[in-house]
Amino acid sequence: MNITPSPFLPPSTGLKDATLARHLGSMTRAWLDYARKLYVDMDYAHVHVTSTGEDHSYIDQDVTTDGTPSFEQVYVTGGDEPGHLRVTATDVGTSAVLVRGEIASTVVQVRRASANTGAGSITGEKGRGTLVSPSAAQSADVLFNISASGHDGTGWQTPRGRVRWVATENWDGSSHGNKIEFQNTADGATAVSTRITIDQDGAVSMPAVYDDTVGATNRDLFIDNAGKIGAEPSAARYKTNIRELDGSERIFLLRPVRFDRKDEATGKNLVGLIAEEVDAVMPDAVSYRRESHIEIRPGPDGQPEAHVTYTTTDEPETVNYSRLIVPMLKEIQRLREAVERLEARPEPQPRGL
Repeated sequence: MNITPSPFLPPSTGLKDATLARHLGSMTRAWLDYARKLYVDMDYAHVHVTSTGEDHSYIDQDVTTDGTPSFEQVYVTGGDEPGHLRVTATDVGTSAVLVRGEIASTVVQVRRASANTGAGSITGEKGRGTLVSPSAAQSADVLFNISASGHDGTGWQTPRGRVRWVATENWDGSSHGNKIEFQNTADGATAVSTRITIDQDGAVSMPAVYDDTVGATNRDLFIDNAGKIGAEPSAARYKTNIRELDGSERIFLLRPVRFDRKDEATGKNLVGLIAEEVDAVMPDAVSYRRESHIEIRPGPDGQPEAHVTYTTTDEPETVNYSRLIVPMLKEIQRLREAVERLEARPEPQPRGL
């Protein structure tokens, strides 16, 4: 059976070394063995398939009884070297690759088996200029998007949820800063909002959380020096060597102060303690500054990765105010005991009676 090139393709284009077996009601399959190009019947897009060794590429179509294809799949399988599927589009709206279906298994799957720890990946790349002559990404450029949307009864809508990577500086050979933004859309709205940001330095911000109201059953959250967030358990089953608290009188040596931060944007006319002064009296109520150490070494895919380790210095950084509650409680109990002893003493009788 001859295969006729699409009328939209260049005149010299054809499918070489290909055979076609068609069975009505079963499968339509076109195998391209060692073919260099496979053109899909689209005005402005083509699929370029490169093959090495025993690599193959083919199209599968389910065919209904009237000969109409119900769905299509493009497969690229690799032999000694992996197959490559490239889709180049210059004028197809906002979509270059479409995956559509009405079955539960309509998915895009990346599978990899290898002798190292590398995994399958989906990579987005951003540059200014053109594909032929690209230039460096600039600050605020969106490097990659993973988007989600739906049909609202009137039509398919533009993305209403996104995870996106955004450049935080102008890129050059040694500067590739970026942040990750998690976005979604509130009920009764149509515009997306950024809910969580992981900044280029690892700082995490969740602006909407500030106004959230939690349930009546809640607990305090802490962050440890490894960056882990969680609760600090207090049940007896987690403790040993339980004994009475001593040294709580040190709480009276602390100096409450009022102050302004040097960065005025972070606060003025605040109240609190000075970490260095607390460290001299109650060091267990202070946390200390960390220093980061960055080592660049190859990751599982061979690309350089920054591995960060931390060491704790002896320089006071913050006051853990929650650590002051128990010593204060102990001193309040002592004061209560002293008051009760005074109240229990008999009142002195007036002299001369």
